[in-house]
Amino acid sequence: MRHHIRWAFAVALAAATGQIALFAAEPTAEQTAAMRGTWEITSLIVDGNMFGPDQIEKMRRVVKDNHVVWSDGDKTLLETDIAFDPTKSPMTLDSVVSAGDQRGNKMLAIYELRGDELRVCFGHFDKPRPTAFESVGGQGQSMFTARRVAAQ
Repeated sequence: MRHHIRWAFAVALAAATGQIALFAAEPTAEQTAAMRGTWEITSLIVDGNMFGPDQIEKMRRVVKDNHVVWSDGDKTLLETDIAFDPTKSPMTLDSVVSAGDQRGNKMLAIYELRGDELRVCFGHFDKPRPTAFESVGGQGQSMFTARRVAAQ
């Protein structure tokens, strides 16, 4: 069962990834630093289906510079390179799968960052950027929230 959940999550994330778009404005050093770090996934909805707490308890998102590694425990689920524009409203995040069979696929997203809380809603591969923070079945959108893990 856990293997199927990991696979579904990886496919959903992969389905939402793509080429990095150009910024309207380059993020400041402070804005870039705010995205870095280890984030624990606190909720995940894939195409309208909410994952349970036991399904996401070990999921992490580690951001170093513009590279993101998604994992579930010791298993890497997905690697992406990101570009973001905090000057837009809502703020935008573009991801490109950087490793594996889905390499080069693009996901367009919107995000909200408030301190150590991050909320992201993304369109699956070849889907447009979402305009609202929602994931309803059949729309090809997924959403997650994450909390920054304190540095150890």
